[in-house]
Amino acid sequence: MKYYKIVYGFNPDDHLPIKGDELPKAIALFVEKIGRGVFEEGVIRGQDIMRIIPDWHRVKGWNKGYKMNSDDNADVAPLEEGYRNVYNKAKEIAEYAIKENRRDLLLKPASEAIKELPQGEIPRQISEEVKKLADKFKNNDP
Repeated sequence: MKYYKIVYGFNPDDHLPIKGDELPKAIALFVEKIGRGVFEEGVIRGQDIMRIIPDWHRVKGWNKGYKMNSDDNADVAPLEEGYRNVYNKAKEIAEYAIKENRRDLLLKPASEAIKELPQGEIPRQISEEVKKLADKFKNNDP
């Protein structure tokens, strides 16, 4: 399970902890800046969200007041790519839900919502273009 936090202020405690499955809803709120989001740990208005970041304290079991140092940053560095990938998938879900007016996707866990995104449209389109280009070159051969 991946853990993130929605930061809404400048104090260390000004954040709402969320799970990775709640990330698309948080991103949609952040992008649109309107409405409220209900999460397991609380409620937040879209306009109050400053950023959404990994919650390394929760991941590592550190106390809330613990200040990370360079050793801690090195400790979480191997986890960053996985967290970035989860964030990007969640962003994809949020963008699709907004663009296609599929708000129902934001109510589902991300692990379920991702299955409902259209798959393969871009690769199929690229394949068709490559095929047309290859046929064009093939027809020009002497």
